[in-house]
Formats: sequence, C-alpha cells, structure tokens
Amino acid sequence: MNQSLADKVLIITGASSGIGEAMARTLAAAGCKMTLAARSVDKMQALAGELGSDALVIGADMTRPADIENMVARTIDAFGRGDVLLMCFAPMPASISPANLPMAILTSCHGC
Repeated sequence: MNQSLADKVLIITGASSGIGEAMARTLAAAGCKMTLAARSVDKMQALAGELGSDALVIGADMTRPADIENMVARTIDAFGRGDVLLMCFAPMPASISPANLPMAILTSCHGC
C-alpha cells in the first residue's frame, strides 16, 4: 500500500534535537504539517524557521499533563486535527540514578 504523507498533521515530541528533530525534517520534506513540542523552545523556533510555515512550536514538558493537553488543543486550533503522534522525548542518560530510573521509564513510555 502506498499512501502519501502530504498534508498529514503530526505532533512530534522531543522535536528540539535528536530523533525528533530528524523526524521533523524528514516529514516536513514529505509535505506534513506539524507541531514541534519540547522544552527547548529556542531550538524548535530555529528548526521551524527552516521548515516553513506549516510548523507550530509549543514549549511542553511531557511530565506535565497540562502541557500535554495544551499541546493537543493548540495543534487542533492551528490545523483542525491531529493525525499522528510521534513521541521522541525523554532520553535516559547513563548518569541516571537508580532511585530516578522508575520515573525516567514511566516518562519515556507514558509521558507522565
């Protein structure tokens, strides 16, 4: 099956760097509209400037339910819908302490 991604509306979390940034670049080139969400707003604004007008930047912390609700609501306000959610956030650094590991895994898998 060959389906076009053009005009699909994406929310990409962790869009300020790494896999999230790479996915944003690749999918923008395929014609997707997108919300870029992460804590580093300045990095996402620079990325959005490169991607064009179909990129909305939202500062959001995926450990905060209110930020997640705002991210979805603003995406729908801007684009009328959301088609795909790509969760590319919460890397676990090698220096994470055993006491913090359960929260890091929970955040990575569930968002909050």
